[in-house]
Amino acid sequence: MRSLFLIVATVLLCVVSALSASNESSYVVPIKNDVAIFAHNPMLNDEKPVFMAGTSDRLLVTEASGTMLKVADLKGNSGWVGKDLVRPLVP
Repeated sequence: MRSLFLIVATVLLCVVSALSASNESSYVVPIKNDVAIFAHNPMLNDEKPVFMAGTSDRLLVTEASGTMLKVADLKGNSGWVGKDLVRPLVP
């Protein structure tokens, strides 16, 4: 009976751990300075960037679509950037 309780408790801990890990926020940083972030995906003809991001900017990934990521900066600006223009933020 005690071993069954330990097995169930272990399985529950693993499930809770896996669920919390999948809910963690994902952050990226641009690979160079002056990376343009656009309002639309795909970008409209002659669209101007919503904002520019640099290597010191931490961007929260809020959505992914194909080769693009929707990101938001700490000031509340948001828009789309190519996945090839950013890298994962390593804590």
